[in-house]
Amino acid sequence: MELGLDIQWMMGNASNNPEMVEISGVDAAVGTFITTEPLPQDLEYPEAEQFVADFEEAYDEPPASVWWLLAAEAFNVIAHAIEATGSTETDVLAEYLHTEFADYPGLSGPILGFDEKGDRLGTIHVLYQIDAEGNIALNPEQPGAGGEEEMMEHDGEALVAERCTVCHTIDRIEAAEKDEAGWTETVDLMIGNGAELNDAERAAVIDYLANR
Repeated sequence: MELGLDIQWMMGNASNNPEMVEISGVDAAVGTFITTEPLPQDLEYPEAEQFVADFEEAYDEPPASVWWLLAAEAFNVIAHAIEATGSTETDVLAEYLHTEFADYPGLSGPILGFDEKGDRLGTIHVLYQIDAEGNIALNPEQPGAGGEEEMMEHDGEALVAERCTVCHTIDRIEAAEKDEAGWTETVDLMIGNGAELNDAERAAVIDYLANR
C-alpha cells in the first residue's frame, strides 16, 4: 500500500501462515489469493481430524497453518521408512522412499509416493483468499470448476500453467528436455497420479511440451 500499488496479489504455500497477515497488515493483505495444501481444519481425512484434535488438546488452539501438519507428516513418513527398512542410513531411506514407498495414509491425504527428485506424488492444492478480517478462508470457487475449460481444451501452454503447476513449478517444467515419447510417458504418469486432463487436453499438453 505504501507504494500505491493497486494489484491482485497471488501467492504460494509459503504464505499460508497468519504471520504473513500480521506482518503486512490486514488492509494490505485482504483479497490476496493463496494456492496451497489445505489448511488442517479443511482436511476431512481421519488422520488429519485426529491431528487437529490432538493439537487443540496440547495447545488450546487449532493449528493456524498447514506447516504444523506437514511437519508432523514428514516425521511420520521418515519414521515409517525407518521401520520398513530397519535402517537409519539416509541413502537407504532415500532409496526406499523413491522406489518402494507408496499409498501411505498421510495427514494431508494419501501419499502416492515420491519421484526420483523427492517431490511428492499426489499433492493436493486448493485456493484460499484472505478475507476482510485477515482470515485465510477457503475460496468457494476452486480452479478448474469454471466455464473456461472448453476454451482451454486445445491451449497446451495454458493447460500446463493451470494444471501442471499444481504439483510442479513452471521453471522445473520448462527446464525439462524430452521428446514426444518422453512427455507422453510423463503426462500419462501425472494423469495416473491425479492430474485432471481429458483426451483432448492430454494431447494439447503433450504437443505443447514436445514442440515448444
